[in-house]
Amino acid sequence: SCCGMTFLVWYFLGKMKSRERWITWVVAVLPWGWSVFVAASRLVDHWHHPSDIVAGLGLGFASSTLAYHVWYPPVWSPSAGIARPVLEEFDSSGNQKFASFND
Repeated sequence: SCCGMTFLVWYFLGKMKSRERWITWVVAVLPWGWSVFVAASRLVDHWHHPSDIVAGLGLGFASSTLAYHVWYPPVWSPSAGIARPVLEEFDSSGNQKFASFND
Protein backbone atom coordinates (compact mmCIF):
# COMPACT_ATOMS: atom_id res chain seq x y z
CA SER A 1 0.00 0.00 0.00
CA CYS A 2 2.93 2.35 0.61
CA CYS A 3 4.09 2.04 -2.97
CA GLY A 4 0.71 2.97 -4.46
CA MET A 5 -0.02 5.71 -1.97
CA THR A 6 3.43 7.30 -2.35
CA PHE A 7 3.07 7.38 -6.14
CA LEU A 8 -0.37 8.94 -5.66
CA VAL A 9 1.11 11.62 -3.38
CA TRP A 10 3.85 12.45 -5.91
CA TYR A 11 1.31 12.53 -8.75
CA PHE A 12 -1.09 14.83 -6.89
CA LEU A 13 1.72 17.15 -5.79
CA GLY A 14 2.94 17.36 -9.39
CA LYS A 15 -0.55 18.17 -10.68
CA MET A 16 -1.39 20.75 -8.03
CA LYS A 17 -1.11 24.31 -9.27
CA SER A 18 -2.26 25.81 -5.99
CA ARG A 19 0.62 25.86 -3.54
CA GLU A 20 -1.50 26.55 -0.48
CA ARG A 21 0.07 24.84 2.46
CA TRP A 22 -3.01 23.18 3.95
CA ILE A 23 -3.96 21.57 0.63
CA THR A 24 -0.45 20.19 0.31
CA TRP A 25 -0.65 18.70 3.81
CA VAL A 26 -4.03 17.09 3.10
CA VAL A 27 -2.80 15.61 -0.18
CA ALA A 28 0.32 14.23 1.48
CA VAL A 29 -1.15 13.06 4.79
CA LEU A 30 -4.30 11.24 3.65
CA PRO A 31 -2.74 8.62 1.33
CA TRP A 32 0.25 8.07 3.62
CA GLY A 33 -2.12 7.89 6.59
CA TRP A 34 -4.02 5.12 4.84
CA SER A 35 -0.76 3.32 4.15
CA VAL A 36 0.29 3.52 7.81
CA PHE A 37 -3.18 2.33 8.86
CA VAL A 38 -2.87 -0.74 6.62
CA ALA A 39 0.63 -1.43 7.96
CA ALA A 40 -0.56 -1.08 11.57
CA SER A 41 -3.51 -3.38 10.95
CA ARG A 42 -1.13 -6.05 9.61
CA LEU A 43 0.93 -5.73 12.78
CA VAL A 44 -2.03 -5.85 15.17
CA ASP A 45 -3.58 -8.83 13.37
CA HIS A 46 -0.22 -10.66 13.55
CA TRP A 47 0.01 -11.06 9.78
CA HIS A 48 3.50 -9.55 9.61
CA HIS A 49 6.54 -9.06 11.83
CA PRO A 50 7.47 -5.41 12.60
CA SER A 51 10.64 -5.67 10.53
CA ASP A 52 8.57 -6.84 7.54
CA ILE A 53 6.36 -3.78 7.85
CA VAL A 54 9.27 -1.34 8.14
CA ALA A 55 10.99 -2.97 5.16
CA GLY A 56 7.76 -2.87 3.13
CA LEU A 57 7.19 0.79 3.90
CA GLY A 58 10.78 1.65 2.97
CA LEU A 59 10.80 -0.41 -0.22
CA GLY A 60 7.39 0.90 -1.26
CA PHE A 61 8.43 4.51 -0.73
CA ALA A 62 11.76 4.09 -2.52
CA SER A 63 10.41 2.14 -5.50
CA SER A 64 7.46 4.44 -6.13
CA THR A 65 9.63 7.55 -5.76
CA LEU A 66 12.04 6.12 -8.32
CA ALA A 67 9.20 5.11 -10.66
CA TYR A 68 7.56 8.54 -10.43
CA HIS A 69 10.78 10.37 -11.21
CA VAL A 70 11.49 8.12 -14.19
CA TRP A 71 8.18 9.11 -15.80
CA TYR A 72 7.61 12.65 -14.43
CA PRO A 73 9.82 15.67 -13.68
CA PRO A 74 10.30 16.64 -10.00
CA VAL A 75 7.35 18.33 -8.29
CA TRP A 76 9.30 21.59 -7.93
CA SER A 77 9.92 21.76 -11.70
CA PRO A 78 7.84 24.17 -13.83
CA SER A 79 6.81 21.20 -15.99
CA ALA A 80 5.75 19.05 -13.03
CA GLY A 81 2.77 16.82 -13.65
CA ILE A 82 3.47 16.39 -17.37
CA ALA A 83 4.81 13.01 -18.40
CA ARG A 84 8.33 12.99 -19.84
CA PRO A 85 7.30 11.38 -23.17
CA VAL A 86 4.83 14.22 -23.70
CA LEU A 87 7.49 16.81 -22.84
CA GLU A 88 9.89 15.26 -25.35
CA GLU A 89 7.40 15.84 -28.19
CA PHE A 90 7.85 19.61 -27.93
CA ASP A 91 10.93 21.75 -28.51
CA SER A 92 12.00 24.67 -26.31
CA SER A 93 9.64 27.11 -28.07
CA GLY A 94 6.59 24.91 -27.46
CA ASN A 95 6.20 23.63 -31.03
CA GLN A 96 5.73 19.94 -31.77
CA LYS A 97 8.85 18.21 -33.04
CA PHE A 98 6.93 15.60 -35.00
CA ALA A 99 4.02 15.94 -37.37
CA SER A 100 0.76 14.87 -35.79
CA PHE A 101 -1.72 12.51 -37.42
CA ASN A 102 -4.41 15.22 -37.42
CA ASP A 103 -2.70 17.35 -40.09
